[in-house]
Amino acid sequence: MPPRNEAQSKILEVFQQEVLDHFQQTVEFTTDKTAHEPSLNTSPKLLSLISFMSEAAQGNLHLLCSLQELPELLPDFKSFFAEDELPPVTDPIWADAFGELANQLLGRFKNEIYNYGITLQMGVPSIVQSLHIEPVSSKYSSWDDTFCVAGEGFNLSVYISMLMGENFELKDYSKESNESMMSTGDMMIF
Repeated sequence: MPPRNEAQSKILEVFQQEVLDHFQQTVEFTTDKTAHEPSLNTSPKLLSLISFMSEAAQGNLHLLCSLQELPELLPDFKSFFAEDELPPVTDPIWADAFGELANQLLGRFKNEIYNYGITLQMGVPSIVQSLHIEPVSSKYSSWDDTFCVAGEGFNLSVYISMLMGENFELKDYSKESNESMMSTGDMMIF
């Protein structure tokens, strides 16, 4: 795959920052693709896949985590339960919460990338549970990247890929108008 161009590098930077902001910077971040292999060798694993597209680009976000680490990865969700009422990690409710994490991370990215003139449409997360699973790259991608997020008691592997059309362009509206088009948490209603 050819080296990333400036627009691709900026999109990856924005996405990685949104992931760190979601976890409130309380995680370790590495681009070492093997950093989480020990925890991901434990089985089973969950993979959350969500697709997205715009006029000039399309892509996929994959999150991969050990099933046993979900309670530590999703502390807000875990806090809804009394300790003695916490459902086992095999309960489908954990898979749903993991899918929602993918939705939230991509949603944060969607809001931020809107400041660069890109309007993304998001798909619905799909969840796959398996003993042996990993994100699959596409030969059609313009670029892809894997990075790892490690927090207290969890390791999360994040894979993002995009196919960008010839007319893909980033515009920095925040520099033109001295304010962003939308702030994190804002909602646009059509």
